[in-house]
Amino acid sequence: MNIYLKYFIVSISIIFFDIIWISLNFSKYSNEILKVQKKPVNLRYEHAIIAYIFILFSVLYVAIPFTIHNIECGRNSVRDNSIVNKLLQSFLCGGAVGFSIFSIYNFTSLAIYSDLDVSVAITDTIWGTTLYTLSTFIYLVLP
Repeated sequence: MNIYLKYFIVSISIIFFDIIWISLNFSKYSNEILKVQKKPVNLRYEHAIIAYIFILFSVLYVAIPFTIHNIECGRNSVRDNSIVNKLLQSFLCGGAVGFSIFSIYNFTSLAIYSDLDVSVAITDTIWGTTLYTLSTFIYLVLP
């Protein structure tokens, strides 16, 4: 499969999964935002688009290449191409990138905003790890 088509599929998947996540958790995030900024959410779409561009960039140019490199330069010379190994490598490498990015954002937010609930930061960090794991895994399983 053409690499650009794979990137397109991964990009659509990221946006799809994240929109579902935000939709399912909107009230929780809204309540936290109200607590922190003392006014309701007022989404600024232009900034959301820029954030998604950076998420896509970090998946396509950091998480996926990091995962592929670690698979190709594995500890042993046997390359295990199983679905389970691809999922494990996606978690260990791609998920690690998501964990790092989302942890930096969420724990910086906790450092700055005294009213932010730590459970929201932890949940969002777990989501970032999951999102990057899934997107890297999707790339690896595409032909």
